[in-house]
Amino acid sequence: MMVVRVLVAVNAFVDGRAGCSLIDDEVCTRLGPTPAVDPATQVDQARWVSDASQRSALPALGADINEREQGLATEPRKWLLICALVVLWLVESIASIQVMRTAGVENPERIALGLMLAGFVFAATAGTARVIEQKVREVARASGDEAKRTRTPRWLFLGALTAYAVFILALALIRSDEAAVGDGSSRVVEWAIAVIMVAATVGPALLAEIVIRHLFRVAPAHNVLRVKRRQYRDLKKRVEEASERLDDLARRQRRYDADRAGLSAIYRRWNARGTRNGAGQSAKAESPSP
Repeated sequence: MMVVRVLVAVNAFVDGRAGCSLIDDEVCTRLGPTPAVDPATQVDQARWVSDASQRSALPALGADINEREQGLATEPRKWLLICALVVLWLVESIASIQVMRTAGVENPERIALGLMLAGFVFAATAGTARVIEQKVREVARASGDEAKRTRTPRWLFLGALTAYAVFILALALIRSDEAAVGDGSSRVVEWAIAVIMVAATVGPALLAEIVIRHLFRVAPAHNVLRVKRRQYRDLKKRVEEASERLDDLARRQRRYDADRAGLSAIYRRWNARGTRNGAGQSAKAESPSP
């Protein structure tokens, strides 16, 4: 900056001796154009101004996120439901692989078919539960009787549960045959084992259906919350970056104004000296020689 001041002083003195003042041209030449905010012509500055103006939207978005978090505080965690569903599927897969082993299927086909069988048990249980629930709701809406809405008609199960019951009983019979106590066991024990195997067959699938229902209920809210959080982070990042750019531009503008004022003062002072020096030289030249 010292070199610039010296050059401005020299040029101001020369301009003063020549009887002219080019202060604006000299200062602009040394400092360059004014770093002003002009969104109308600068695309980057227009984007910074637009992003910085969205700072007022951050509190509302943050309040919305807090409200959604409080609403989900009493709900089960999404990852916990997914882990429970995976555990239930693994349990059913192990049991299905054992069924394939009893059926005489060798590895690796036994594992693949067991996994597919476990998936089919889950799908059949979920599908049957959804169909029954839908039919019950339709009957309740059609009847208009509030008492019937809490009671499932007997005839509805006769058709909807037949295929599912045959499939589950087939699996239960195979598993009860594996768990047979011995030839001397009584009929009561055999029936008890059969009932236990039916419960063991249907239990994981029913629990998985309950978990899936909870997961479908809370998953959209968790997804919306995740999107809101990402929007908040992105908006906050853009606002902070735009504010930093505009603040830097304002600092450069203040520094430019201070340098301009300093160089203008130097130019005026040395231009006045040059004017006086030029006037003195002219007076000497015009005075007659003795």
